[in-house]
Amino acid sequence: MNGVGFSTSDVVKANGAIVILTTTYGAALRTGPNDAGLGIGYTKTLAVAPASVAFVAPGNYPFGVSVTDLPLVAVIRRVIGIDFDVNHEMIGTTIGFSEDAAFASISRDTSTSGISFSCRTIRPQ
Repeated sequence: MNGVGFSTSDVVKANGAIVILTTTYGAALRTGPNDAGLGIGYTKTLAVAPASVAFVAPGNYPFGVSVTDLPLVAVIRRVIGIDFDVNHEMIGTTIGFSEDAAFASISRDTSTSGISFSCRTIRPQ
């Protein structure tokens, strides 16, 4: 539930951020208001939070880490199996493979550094 249970999490310090990579086999229940849903099968979630507010120490957590209380700036999730989403971003069901990303919006007058994301699709030729 919320990344804790039959999950493993790796927490790494990055330049100005904490990166949490959580892998779950079985059911992954998410109860947060912005990310409510249920993944059944294989779920891999990459979450990024500012290092200044993150209370999670770097390391490996054999039963996962909950990111519910962290102010996340990015969440990328991959589900292989069945994914039910019931939140303000998406309502629906996906069977098979799904991957989604949510990024926090930052106002124009805010200065940021240290986090860079690149998304691309590679198509076989």
